[in-house]
Amino acid sequence: MELTIGSTRCYSIVKSIGAATIMLALSACATSSPMTSANQQAADIQSLRQAEQEDLNRANNPNTPAVAQVDLYAQAVRAHDEIAKLEHGLPATTAEVARASAVPDGELSEPQRAELIAKLKEARTLADRGAYDHDDNPILTEDFIEQGNRIDEAMANLQSGEAVHQSDLEAALNSPAFP
Repeated sequence: MELTIGSTRCYSIVKSIGAATIMLALSACATSSPMTSANQQAADIQSLRQAEQEDLNRANNPNTPAVAQVDLYAQAVRAHDEIAKLEHGLPATTAEVARASAVPDGELSEPQRAELIAKLKEARTLADRGAYDHDDNPILTEDFIEQGNRIDEAMANLQSGEAVHQSDLEAALNSPAFP
């Protein structure tokens, strides 16, 4: 009987020490995390505001091609939405902030155009492989075929020297997920 009481008391003490250790660790995280988070949030908001302003300035420039204007306005809206999200205390990932902070180039140099065409060719290979690998699943096969069509259209436009919207390039380069 004494052994049971002693082991119960020992278990209770170990349990209390474990709980206290966890609480101490959580309180340490809680005191350092908000400060870092608040500083990062302020930096992200400032970066997004600068990007939004640059997007709008370039979009409103009469020398900016129409396709680039659309991309710049879309990117300004993306930055504005991320700012609103952060100002209302909603979380934003580093990737979301980076994507919204990016300023579209507007015009591609020949090396950039060639690099994009090469990436699109790689994406086309993946789309073809996905359609072939999943020919037993008509829904996935159709997704990969549609992706291939988006890739072909973007590649044809780039090869002919036409302007391509940034959103169209992103859609063409983002292949359907392999299950």
